[in-house]
Amino acid sequence: MSESPPAVQAEHVSHHYPGSDGPIEILREIDLRIEPGTSWALIGISGSGKTTLLSLLAGLERPSRGRIQLFGQALEELDDDERSDLRLTSIGFVFQSFHLLPTLTALENVAFPLKIRRLPDARERALTALLSVGLGDRLTHKPAV
Repeated sequence: MSESPPAVQAEHVSHHYPGSDGPIEILREIDLRIEPGTSWALIGISGSGKTTLLSLLAGLERPSRGRIQLFGQALEELDDDERSDLRLTSIGFVFQSFHLLPTLTALENVAFPLKIRRLPDARERALTALLSVGLGDRLTHKPAV
């Protein structure tokens, strides 16, 4: 029986942003392995690189150095469209500042990306998800603006 690849694997990942006095190092030599089906949390003080790391792991940005693989697929080998497709079909995360469509209800907001992907039973899947997190009484509510 062959072993499945990790859901996420980062090897020697470093990242910097340009600064007026030279590069600003955000992450240095990060090694990380997350197995499929596991849950984990990334915590730390503001400015410690959490959002940068998640952006790199999701393929939203490319690391300055190192290698990241999702489900055995090296992100550096993928073009923008392929990375986008991988995010659309294989991973999910909630941004710190998430954005809901203000004209849609909670149920419609959750079903929207499923409908874009043309998944069957989008509404039913969204309903199940909202019920599972205790939001059954908010299905028809629109986001507060």
